[in-house]
Amino acid sequence: MQKILFYHGGPGLNSNAERNLLTPLYKSKQIDLHTWDEPSSLRGTLNIDSTNRFEDLLLDAEAFLLRHYEGKPLHLMGSSMGAQIVAWLQQRHADKIATLIFSAPCFNINQADHNVFTIVANDYKENNGIESFEHLHSVIEQLSDRFDDNKCSGWELALANPRFLDYYWTNKSAQENYLANFAPQEYGLDIQGFFAVRKSMYNLTIAPVQMKTIILYGANDKVAPMKDENPFLQDKFSNNKPYKMEHSSHYPHIEEAEKVLSIIMDNI
Repeated sequence: MQKILFYHGGPGLNSNAERNLLTPLYKSKQIDLHTWDEPSSLRGTLNIDSTNRFEDLLLDAEAFLLRHYEGKPLHLMGSSMGAQIVAWLQQRHADKIATLIFSAPCFNINQADHNVFTIVANDYKENNGIESFEHLHSVIEQLSDRFDDNKCSGWELALANPRFLDYYWTNKSAQENYLANFAPQEYGLDIQGFFAVRKSMYNLTIAPVQMKTIILYGANDKVAPMKDENPFLQDKFSNNKPYKMEHSSHYPHIEEAEKVLSIIMDNI
């Protein structure tokens, strides 16, 4: 049985939805899917002595890989920012990995911030949230690559928008199923964790690799569209096979789960 390790995006998220929605589906095709959850105070898995939450996240992701490695190379799948984690793991453990699978990869995170703020600002404008629109517009004008007070303010405004998550999805039924798995308190959105990780995050050094890489991207993704991600992906992962998911936005592995599984089966 082939084994895939799944690393979610975020930060501040978890893999509870993938665990509940995808694990049985993959198992039916003889694929053993294991899902990682980032350290979080919601689940009591956070290192209380942490001095750098981003480094703790990376090391926890590495420990997850090492626990599951049993001598046979694994397939690693990363969604959104999880693709960065998978790429970092490949740099450190190439001998333990057979294939990289990226679902809506987000390496250009500063551009993704800009995209999210622009989308949400327009939403505020269209829905009579003029004060929030003006505030977010001001944030966009002052954006830098640092996760400073200005960018924190932008994310606070984005997360406060009740329609925020709608822009990450095309398949609304899949969105509802995904969000239903955020109901348990320990698997909700860890907003404190989001800000803590982003504030301590730094650019990872990724050297070009020749490892087989599957790239799944949503045709309607406005958060991390392929036009923003492709230059980095082609430079670092030249041995790639891209697949455009016509009915997806930022969650193709959920929105078109069976099609994505079929693609994966054809490539591993």
